[in-house]
Amino acid sequence: MSSTCLAASSSPSSTAVGDKRTLQDYDPEKASSPATPQQSRPSASPHHPSDAQPTPPSLPKRSAHPAPLGILSFATSLFLLSAFGVHTRSIAHPNAILGCLIFFGGLCQFLTGIVHLFRAGGGAHSDTFAATVFPSYGAFNLAYALIYLPGSGILAAYTDDPANPGAAVLPTREFYDAMGVWYWAWFIVTVIFLIGAVRTNWVVVSMLGLLALELAMLAVGSMMGGQGMLNMLGSGVGFVVSGLAYYAGAASLWGNGATPIKLPLFPMRRQDDDRQLA
Repeated sequence: MSSTCLAASSSPSSTAVGDKRTLQDYDPEKASSPATPQQSRPSASPHHPSDAQPTPPSLPKRSAHPAPLGILSFATSLFLLSAFGVHTRSIAHPNAILGCLIFFGGLCQFLTGIVHLFRAGGGAHSDTFAATVFPSYGAFNLAYALIYLPGSGILAAYTDDPANPGAAVLPTREFYDAMGVWYWAWFIVTVIFLIGAVRTNWVVVSMLGLLALELAMLAVGSMMGGQGMLNMLGSGVGFVVSGLAYYAGAASLWGNGATPIKLPLFPMRRQDDDRQLA
C-alpha cells in the first residue's frame, strides 16, 4: 500500500517536470506550420555549373573613326562645286553634280556628325567640333543642291519672265544678290569654325581659312552680277581648299597603322592633345 501510494505520488511530479521542460521549448508558430525539409543546393559540377563561377571579362568595343568619311565627302563636293564655278569644259548647268551633293556631300557628312555626337572615347573638344562642322557643311551642300534641283521652285522664282510665264531665261539680278547674302552667311559660320580650329592642326586651319576667303569672294562676286572674274577666282581658291581636304582625309584614313603611309598634319599643339579633327 505504501509502495503503491509512493509510486502514485512520484508519477505526477515527474510528469510536471517533463511538461515544464516541454512548455519552455514550445513555439506556437512552429507548431502551426508544418515542418518543411531544408532544400539543399546542388553542388557545382561540370554538368550543373554554379552561379558562383566568374564570368569572362568583356572586351572593349572599338568603333571606326568617322572623320575620313566626312572630310573626303567635303573635299569631293567642294571640288565639284569649284569645277562648276569655273565652267570647266563650258559646263553651265550643275544638274549632273546634284546627286553627289545630296548623298555624298550631304548625307554622309550628316552621318559623320551624328557619329561624332555620340562617339565615346575621344576628346570632348574634338567630338564637339567635328559634330558641329560636318553637319553644317552637309547642310550647305543639301541647300545648294536644293536651289538648282528641278521642281524645287527656288531657281524658277528668280528666272521666270513675267511677260512669258514658264519661259527659261537667265537668273535675274535679284538671284545673284540673294546668293551673295547666302554666301555671306556661310562666311560668318566658317570664321566661327576657323577660330574654333586654332588648336587642331595647320592643315585644318589653312583649309577653313581659305574656305572663308573663297566664300567672301563668291559673296562679293555674286553681288556684283555673278558673272565676273571674282567668282572665277573664288572657285579657283575652292580647288586649293578641296586639295587640302583630300590631304587631311587621306592622312586620317591611312594613319593609325592602317597603311605604311603616314602623312603629317602639322599639329599646332603637342601630339597627345585630343583636339585633332582628322
